[in-house]
Amino acid sequence: MDVNLADAKAVAQVADLAFLALPHKTAMVFAKELLALGIKVIDLSADYRLSLETYEKHYCEHIDKEHIKDAVYGLPEYFKNDIKTAKLIANPGCYPTASLLAFASILMTYFGVNFYLSGMHSYATGDPVPIPDWVYYVITIVVITIALAYKNRNLKETI
Repeated sequence: MDVNLADAKAVAQVADLAFLALPHKTAMVFAKELLALGIKVIDLSADYRLSLETYEKHYCEHIDKEHIKDAVYGLPEYFKNDIKTAKLIANPGCYPTASLLAFASILMTYFGVNFYLSGMHSYATGDPVPIPDWVYYVITIVVITIALAYKNRNLKETI
């Protein structure tokens, strides 16, 4: 199978919108080129989800400082109007999406609090393995403690 590198100029000739499913660091390079050519971008990496300061603290130096400030968090339940006009949409990951949709509105509306929800799965595919219920409680406490103690970079996306 032949694999060719994507060319932003070639994409711009045939598309108005590009979905980027690239690893962080790689996505920001291609997104920057596409945005300069007037292409709307929906990025599935972590490159545009956080503020510049938070991203650089938890990931690496960001090379597209021009566009990161304009990215709209791609959760339509909360940012529908902003998404409609955005040129750059930073799509949230699966755990932040599940966490925010399930709990954010309830906790913020009724209790006025921020929160941290720990998500976990057993394999890369996310398929669960039968584990006794008590193990989840112990592991969740440990995961939250470790995430807070080591300032896990995914923590900022769910609080």
